Amino acid sequence: METERRKTRVAIEEAAIEMLKKHMSEEDARMAVERSKAERQSNWHVGKEIPLAMIGALLLQTACVIWWAASISAQTDANRQALAAFAITQNSVDKRQDDDARRSEDRILAQITSVSTKLDTLMERRAK
Repeated sequence: METERRKTRVAIEEAAIEMLKKHMSEEDARMAVERSKAERQSNWHVGKEIPLAMIGALLLQTACVIWWAASISAQTDANRQALAAFAITQNSVDKRQDDDARRSEDRILAQITSVSTKLDTLMERRAK
């Protein structure tokens, strides 16, 4: 009788294990289907729930950003050209000022030499 109980218990346990395996495989299959559904739904798509006004606003905003970037680029180019022109003008002004300073220096040296010569002449006359 004890042996029959054990055999019955083993048979019941084996049947329970088989049912559990079958249930687990069905559950795995169901979860795989749900996962594939979720993956398909997570892909990017445009649906009816996105209003055309929002799409239009995004396109307009993108166009405005592109226009703004182009105007900044144009302004930068204009500033670069103005700076180049200013540098040329500044170089010519600097050169003219350097030339003026050299001429002034030469005149001052000539005047100092003239004054020195006159002083030497005066000192020679006094010394005689």
